[in-house]
Amino acid sequence: MTVTALEITTRVPILDGRPFGEAGPYEKIAGRLRFAVDPAHPQHRAITDLELAPRNAAGRVEFSGDFYLLQPRDPDKGGRSLLVDVPNRGRKVALAMYNSTPRAADPTTAEDFGNGFLMRWGYTVAWIGWQPDVPRQDGLMALDSPRARGAEGPVTGRLRCQWRPNARVDTLPLADRYHIPYPAASLEPRYAACIAWGAQWDYYDTWKKRFDLLDSGTVPSLSVPPEHLMWVFGVKSRAEAMKKLGGFRLDGIVQKMKCPFLLLHGAGDEQIPLAIAEKCFAAVGSKEKTLKVFQREEGGFHHCQVDNITIGTNYMWDWAADVLKPGT
Repeated sequence: MTVTALEITTRVPILDGRPFGEAGPYEKIAGRLRFAVDPAHPQHRAITDLELAPRNAAGRVEFSGDFYLLQPRDPDKGGRSLLVDVPNRGRKVALAMYNSTPRAADPTTAEDFGNGFLMRWGYTVAWIGWQPDVPRQDGLMALDSPRARGAEGPVTGRLRCQWRPNARVDTLPLADRYHIPYPAASLEPRYAACIAWGAQWDYYDTWKKRFDLLDSGTVPSLSVPPEHLMWVFGVKSRAEAMKKLGGFRLDGIVQKMKCPFLLLHGAGDEQIPLAIAEKCFAAVGSKEKTLKVFQREEGGFHHCQVDNITIGTNYMWDWAADVLKPGT
């Protein structure tokens, strides 16, 4: 993979040149990185449908991604260490995790840099957009990638998408939240099967208990930041978010499910207790349903099998193959 161009659109000092200890002042650099890859190179053959992407005159496939960099203005004063933070759905995460500050799309104020931990230790922090379905809004970072095309036009195929509507709706995009959706080749209303990766039941009640726990002073923070909930709903306060959560209850809905159903859950899930998963599973109306609870000894013990994601995904696809019997 070759970087063919570095386009800088922003280069400014951080906090008007205020120093971060011995590392000194920092600067912000942002813009776009352009790449080109050889589809025939063995290292690139694992990229899905790369051979179907358009090529330039040199036979390379071109794409580009947003980049964002925070670095010491004087490299000699830095720690000469680079932290690459992979954006989560286009969002920057590292400063929130290491500098104990709310997430910011474009860190600018003193509050955005929190306790300054990464800067005081001289780290260069970098982000690059890697998801082509992320919209360029709210400071999200995206990747511009070419569209795969076959001999008869755009490539079509099966797409798996997770939906969590906040209200009763008739249609939903094949995308995460307001991300750019794939165009549907068919609006077939029937479903062959349903997989729930981690359970839900009454999301309003879940968040109420979380906030009650936080307000009690029993815990210093939540495993899921409240700011995440407000970002999902596009609101600015906890009260507004809770109001939107009022209708997010599955009772009366899952009882109507008829297709084969699989629910995966970790026995030690701290975000959604196992009891909620069992309650949801018991209510599902499908005659053919499976509850898989991963235990500590086998891995997958935590939320969405974050401690062993592979075991969760493998179980899902094996179950889907057994139920759907593709090719028969």
